[in-house]
Amino acid sequence: MMPHTVPEGWAMLLSGLWDASPHVCRELWGAYCTVHPTQAATLSYHLGLIPEAIWTDLPSAALWERCRRTLELLTPHDLLAATLALSPEGRGRRRRDVVQLEEAMLGRVGPTGVWK
Repeated sequence: MMPHTVPEGWAMLLSGLWDASPHVCRELWGAYCTVHPTQAATLSYHLGLIPEAIWTDLPSAALWERCRRTLELLTPHDLLAATLALSPEGRGRRRRDVVQLEEAMLGRVGPTGVWK
């Protein structure tokens, strides 16, 4: 897997929402870029807007709007595809940290398959 620069907003979202470790954040970004190379560029741009909102002290409503828009682009389906690329099913035991992340993510997915 090629190394990828991890957007700071990616780490903020994954650690803030699902308590992902920095190591898993890095690995999962690489997997996401491999599985969804086209979406990764657009998502990377939107992820960059999250820390920018914090650094420039934008109102919290603007920060949450940026997070909401980013999560619209980062669908549960696409993120789970990246976790499966990182720790595939059917090849013995899956990585515990990845399974725990998936469980935390699925706890925030509604019955229609979108984020709650």
